[in-house]
Amino acid sequence: MAIIVSIITAVTWATTGIFVKQITHINPFLLAWSRFVIAALCIIIPSRKSLLSDFKSLANRVTSFKYASIMSIYYISATLAFIFAPVSLVALAISLSPIFTILMRWMTKEKILFREICGSFVAFLGVVIFFTDSFQNSLNNTITLYLGLLLGIASGFLKALYSFVIWKQSRKNGTGNNHQKNSAVFTTLNTFIIGAILLTPSVFLSEWKSSINIKTMILLFCLGLISTALPTFTNTFASQKLTPTIHTVIGLSTPMFASLFAFLFLGEYISIIQVSGMIITLSGVWWVSSVGRSGTSRK
Repeated sequence: MAIIVSIITAVTWATTGIFVKQITHINPFLLAWSRFVIAALCIIIPSRKSLLSDFKSLANRVTSFKYASIMSIYYISATLAFIFAPVSLVALAISLSPIFTILMRWMTKEKILFREICGSFVAFLGVVIFFTDSFQNSLNNTITLYLGLLLGIASGFLKALYSFVIWKQSRKNGTGNNHQKNSAVFTTLNTFIIGAILLTPSVFLSEWKSSINIKTMILLFCLGLISTALPTFTNTFASQKLTPTIHTVIGLSTPMFASLFAFLFLGEYISIIQVSGMIITLSGVWWVSSVGRSGTSRK
C-alpha cells in the first residue's frame, strides 16, 4: 500500500508541468501563491473536524509547523531554481535526494540494505541519461546558473530531510494509521499556509501584471488540487511508512512521468535516449521498492 501511495505522489507531482505550461500572462509569484492557497482550501474543506482536533494539541502544532516549514521552503527553493537554471540541471540536482537520505541514515547508524544502495545508483544513472541531451545543450557559465544549481541541490536535500524526519518521527511514535493520517493532513495544510505567508510580500510588491480568465482559474484549481494538495499529502503519508531511501528513489520517476504527460498532452518530443533513461530509472525504482515489498522497509 505504501509503495502505491509513493507512486501516486510521483505521478501527481509530474502533472505540474501540464498545468503550468498552459497558464500564461500571470505573475509567477502570484502563480506560486495561488497554488498554496488553493491547495490549503482543498485540505481545509473536507478535513475540518480532524484539523480542529489536531490544532488543539500544542505538541502536534509545534511538530507539524517544524516539518511543514521544510516542505514550504522546498517548494519555494525548487521554484526559484527552475527560474534561474535549465530544467534538466535542476531536476538532476533534486534527484540527489536518495543519496542524501542514505548519508543521513548512515550518520544516524540506521541499517542500509545493499539493494537500496544499488537501486539508488541505477535510478540516478537513469536520470542522468534521461537528461543528457538537454543538459549538454543548455549549459552556460553564468552566476544565475550556479545559483539555480545550488538551489536545486538545496531542494534535493530538503526533500530528503523531510522524508527522513517524518520517517524517524513515525517510528518513534509508533502510532496507528488513523493518527498518522490526521498528522499527514495537518502537516500538509501547514506546508501551504507557511508557503503562502512567505510569498505574500512578493505577490503585492511585484511589478508583474497578471491576466486571469476562466481557463486560468480552472488550471490553477487543478494545479492546487492535483499537483499540490494530493501529492503533498501522499508524500507525507508515504514518508511515514517507507524508508526515506525507498520513497525518494521512487520519486526519481517524477521527471519520467512528467515527460510522458508532456508527450501525451502537450505534444512534446521524447528521444530514444530519454526512453532508455526512463527504463533504467524505473528498473532502479523497482529494485529499491522490492525492499519495501519484502517487508524490510521499516526497521
